[in-house]
Amino acid sequence: MKKIKVAVDIGNSNIVIGLFIDYKWEKVYRLSSKKNITYWSFKNKLKKIISLNEQLTTQKMLVEGYESNQKIQLNSLGISGTSNNDDYKKLILDLKKEH
Repeated sequence: MKKIKVAVDIGNSNIVIGLFIDYKWEKVYRLSSKKNITYWSFKNKLKKIISLNEQLTTQKMLVEGYESNQKIQLNSLGISGTSNNDDYKKLILDLKKEH
């Protein structure tokens, strides 16, 4: 499991939440601070943001693993990746839509 560092900047018009993973900023979220945000609603939103980020990270890893596996299979079959590039891109896009 990757460690996630969370930075929160509370300003007059926005609350900005940044997720720092593996020495880079993965995501930055903005919430309006014009609304009355209670501690409990902020806590729930922060949990939801972190949960969504974990899901997206898992999906990203699955897609990258699938892509590299497809390339290995194409290479082992002696099929050039460039000749089937359009089909391959369509397959990956369909996979991303499903997940």
